Amino acid sequence: MKYFIVQTQRKYIYAPQPKSWFGKIDVRDFVPERFQHVPNKTTFFVHPNPNLVFVDILSFPFFMVTKPIRKVLELYMPHLPFRQTVLLDGESGLSEVYYIPLLKRISCLHEDSKLNVGRTRIENAVLSRTAIKDTPFFRIEDISDAYIVARMDVVESILKRNPRGVELIEVDTR
Repeated sequence: MKYFIVQTQRKYIYAPQPKSWFGKIDVRDFVPERFQHVPNKTTFFVHPNPNLVFVDILSFPFFMVTKPIRKVLELYMPHLPFRQTVLLDGESGLSEVYYIPLLKRISCLHEDSKLNVGRTRIENAVLSRTAIKDTPFFRIEDISDAYIVARMDVVESILKRNPRGVELIEVDTR
């Protein structure tokens, strides 16, 4: 089965950028034993932008998805917990509801993967099939930056919904 890194498409420079999120949500709480500390509902203002595009997947400051993508994830992982956040452009009044999933973290980078010196970015991902097993959607554990990976059937389901601003990078498995 093929796997892909899923992220915000880099060409979407007008994707929302939440302001003042630090302190409202602690990314260290994105683990099962601390997820209850993440507020069930949060609102963040975004940097005002006349060309703002609410993409379906946001990678920063943490992984968030819109309702259509949430529904896809729930098809494959019906018990996946989410937290809701509203992103609001205070100048235009435009807003979008996003959902932060609590994704399983898997230590799955194969020894053939290439990382930067600080082990914060993956330059070439190779994933271990035995570690992944058959997990449909997960976060790579072995690195400080958030890399989200989806199985091919999940990716196909996402693409059927014509998502905005989603970039897929195929990764090798061994």
